[in-house]
Amino acid sequence: MKPLGFPDSHYLSAAHGWLELGLVSEAEAELQRLAPAHRQHPEVLRLLCRVAWENQRWRQCAEAARSLAQAAPEDSAGWVYLAHSLHQLGRTTEAYQLLSQVQDTAKPDPGMALGLSCLACCLGHWEESQDWLARAFELAAQPHEREQLKARALIEPALAPLRDIIQHLA
Repeated sequence: MKPLGFPDSHYLSAAHGWLELGLVSEAEAELQRLAPAHRQHPEVLRLLCRVAWENQRWRQCAEAARSLAQAAPEDSAGWVYLAHSLHQLGRTTEAYQLLSQVQDTAKPDPGMALGLSCLACCLGHWEESQDWLARAFELAAQPHEREQLKARALIEPALAPLRDIIQHLA
């Protein structure tokens, strides 16, 4: 998709900066300044998802994620945000089915595989969860990526039953 022009590219950059500083409301204010025609741009939708996620507005996150998944189906971010939102809305089975269906069409991503591991664990599918966890580590190509993934997995509440297994991964 075509990059955003000025001044919307500036607002988007400012929103990124505010999020990096942990100032979610300021990021949201910058996103509100965007021209309505640009609010469906994948980069904007990614940030809208993140802002909604940070504010735990799961329905809003699901809406933005659904739009992102439609605008850029190869980008795993939309699918992961959507699945997480569905899980938070009590629709874990639907979230797992969604990610399972799209995981072959989206760009291979350790975050998506980790999400599938978490959802499988929540559903009590221990072996599937372990398989997805192993897949996540396969997709994390660099040692620092595997270390980051391991750190995320160790603090993920959904993966608590797999802590001993996670400790030995890297």
